[in-house]
Amino acid sequence: MIKSLALLALFSYFQLSIVGTYIQEKGDGRTDGDSQDWTLTLTESGKFKYHFHSFSRLTNYNYHTEGQWTLRNDTLMLAASKDAFFVKFVAKNDKLIPIQSIVFQNKNLHNVDTLRRINQ
Repeated sequence: MIKSLALLALFSYFQLSIVGTYIQEKGDGRTDGDSQDWTLTLTESGKFKYHFHSFSRLTNYNYHTEGQWTLRNDTLMLAASKDAFFVKFVAKNDKLIPIQSIVFQNKNLHNVDTLRRINQ
């Protein structure tokens, strides 16, 4: 009984330890340069918010979605039914590393690499 309670407490701690905001930024961001940035926020209630922003001299593109997240072992799964958004990441320390075979199926995740947690 005590063993199972200890395992449950450890599992709950790991679930909550992944909660936070993760980002990645690429590009110059100045007037002439192209830039892209990704923001992923995981909440304690099992929900996520994802934002992708791409900017160049000719275009400005924003994409937002939200849905549910689950963590199984070290694999984080995000799913949003609104626009068939589904992706998996491997959670390591304060980083989320995308599983590439799934990432390339969603244009709004294109070029995403390791997301790092920011301190808040």
